[in-house]
Amino acid sequence: MTARRNKRIDPKNFIIAALIFIVGIESYFLYQSNENFREFFIHSSKSAPLSKKITKKERAPVERSAFTPVIEDEPEVIARVPAAAVPKKNSTDGKKAFIAIVIDDWGYSTKNCQYLREIKSPISVAVLPDLPHSGDVMQCAHEAGKEIMLHLPMEAHNNSDEYPPDYLLKTNMSPIKVDHLLSNILDKMPLVAGVNNHMGSKATEDKIMMSTVFKQLKHRGLFFMDSRVTSKSVCAPLARQSGVPFASRDVFLDNVNEPTAVQKRLADLVKIAKKRGKALAIGHDRALTLQAIKESVPTFKDQGIELVTVKEYINLK
Repeated sequence: MTARRNKRIDPKNFIIAALIFIVGIESYFLYQSNENFREFFIHSSKSAPLSKKITKKERAPVERSAFTPVIEDEPEVIARVPAAAVPKKNSTDGKKAFIAIVIDDWGYSTKNCQYLREIKSPISVAVLPDLPHSGDVMQCAHEAGKEIMLHLPMEAHNNSDEYPPDYLLKTNMSPIKVDHLLSNILDKMPLVAGVNNHMGSKATEDKIMMSTVFKQLKHRGLFFMDSRVTSKSVCAPLARQSGVPFASRDVFLDNVNEPTAVQKRLADLVKIAKKRGKALAIGHDRALTLQAIKESVPTFKDQGIELVTVKEYINLK
């Protein structure tokens, strides 16, 4: 009993216990009142991750599909995406551009018909009437799924070539004769979707001539594409008045029949399409031109350019 009474509490233990109590009370109030302290307390209490933590410098690449939007406010993530996984941006800022290409002067031979099968994208084939191979070319184009057009022979201001009588539509013909000749041609070419002019610098400046042509095209539901061989063409306003679907040429691809010149004109065509949203070109039934188009199709796709028929081109908004 005496030993138990003589045992005294050590003051040091009392002080330590008091300090622990005070610190505990203050921590509790800090936890309740200070959000930053509470967040630090929670994170510091969690166990360490099993794998090595990825730092900003070592951040893992993010895979993106072609349909995954790129987030503008995450440059550090985007910069580390493997090049093959990042969809290429089009120079049209994500907007697709469209090109239509018409190849004129078909009907003299079938030697280039192979290109109509080899070029898998749409191009339009403008066939001259009543030539030795006009029908053969139209059959080939039809089997290859290409749009067929009538390449309508029309009077020029200056022309040294010889043509059979009444082969060209001339401004000194009566509207009845023009309508009759055009109707006969179209009756023999039932697969055509539209018409463009072969030569015709004089004819496309003549309001009576073009009004007569458009009346027949309106009746048959055909479009007209102005090859634009003269700056004085009256075709655009008359087509609107007549209710005929209409387009006009932007680029001639092969006025200079050399590979570098044709490639340069194809590049010009792409520039116009990217700037305006669409562009239309004319080339001719030449192996060089068709080969250049064939080789350019993959690059068109890479640049966000889609090839379309002239009819589709006219319907674009």
